[in-house]
Amino acid sequence: MGNIDAVNRQPPSLSDEQIDLLKKLMKRFISDIKEGVAISDAGWIVNENKYDRKLMCEIIERKQGMVRINPKKELLLALHKSDEETKWLAGLCLDMLKVNEVRKIMFELAKKFEENVQFKWIVVAIGLSQMLKQLSTHVTTELVFNAGFSAIDWHKEISRASTELALRLVSMWCDIKPEELNKLGELLRNNFSYKIPYMEDKSGSVERIKHVLKWDRVAQLLSKEKEVIITLGILWFIDLCLTSKGVEYPESISFASENAWKLLVSKIVRLQNERELAKRIEEICSRLRSIVEGICWEGVIRLPWG
Repeated sequence: MGNIDAVNRQPPSLSDEQIDLLKKLMKRFISDIKEGVAISDAGWIVNENKYDRKLMCEIIERKQGMVRINPKKELLLALHKSDEETKWLAGLCLDMLKVNEVRKIMFELAKKFEENVQFKWIVVAIGLSQMLKQLSTHVTTELVFNAGFSAIDWHKEISRASTELALRLVSMWCDIKPEELNKLGELLRNNFSYKIPYMEDKSGSVERIKHVLKWDRVAQLLSKEKEVIITLGILWFIDLCLTSKGVEYPESISFASENAWKLLVSKIVRLQNERELAKRIEEICSRLRSIVEGICWEGVIRLPWG
């Protein structure tokens, strides 16, 4: 009986004309969000009556002679039999709602950065810990075995060790306690709920990882690249927010990246864009190779998105 009800709830097929109208509404919604228009005001256009006659009420909204797409999950259900462009636009509309949540976090970060310098370093430390997790796969088996780990144990331990490695690096500028990292959700009005993996290193695993990576020397080198480290930390933190919100479309990630530079990075460092950052990273990786072998630094010290 349940399956019959599900079938009965399936929306009827839409005509080509209806699909064209929906595409127009979805493109307007996406464009408005990219221009910074609030969700409640995005996507509205003058109602030309044809929208009332030709579109399903479940996927459009109306008010005061205006009409727009209704960016909810029913949109994808209604368009699941449509052409690829239509389904892509529908998915992007929903993705933009998630990006908007991340933008709220960015605005809150910008405000907090001005009020509290330590808060900035907490964010940077969390972002760097995400970046340094790439050490789980960008090292040689020889380095792993020299540290006394199996490949499986190395992969498992790096998740925890990455937090310690990030805190050691950030300590070059600001002393952050591990317990401070998980207070970030409260400071961001619970818009950020990710828990940072951290456990007391009773087995000495983290110290062994630090030793084989020659992390004190690496941190000393990276301490001379303060602007690069801050930028990477912030961008990786934003990437973590995007992931936790379920953002997946490349166009959405690119839009969020642009916002991160505009709202956060450009107000803190003198780096102009990701191209300049990438060039600086390339130079850093070249120098890191002279400190410790067996690591593909280009796979570790990098931007979170391509």
